[in-house]
Amino acid sequence: MTAEQPTPAPPQPAGHGIKPSAMHVEAIPGQPGKIQNGDTALALFENFDELHEDVDPGELKRLVRKIDFMILPFLAVCYAFYYIDKTTLSYAAIFGINEDLGLSGEQYSWLSSVFYFGFLVWAFPTNFLMQKFPVGKYLGANIFLWGSFLMLQDPP
Repeated sequence: MTAEQPTPAPPQPAGHGIKPSAMHVEAIPGQPGKIQNGDTALALFENFDELHEDVDPGELKRLVRKIDFMILPFLAVCYAFYYIDKTTLSYAAIFGINEDLGLSGEQYSWLSSVFYFGFLVWAFPTNFLMQKFPVGKYLGANIFLWGSFLMLQDPP
């Protein structure tokens, strides 16, 4: 008597209660038993030659120019503001925030750590929200709220 091979489970019918998302598994139509990963980026490269056309050299040159003259300077300005924002507490320490607020060394260390705790807490929700809402509007709302909270701070 031979050992029996387990039979594969039959494919689920469409609409079997699982809502589609950015990463889901579904049966490929016309190919029973074959499963598609659901990764959109991976699907673009499975049939690369069939899906993609040659790029016009003029269009490619315009794209590179746009990246070089628009996107990279914007990134540089954003990183400069990020650096200035991160060093503000250090400048405040030089100009006497410790004495003005009566901070000890340990309290100052906790004060500088608060940013990173907030970043860790908010990192996952903000990435999830950026996938659900238009990125430009979401980032604009975040920048507006950031400015509003900065204006609400009371100067020493």
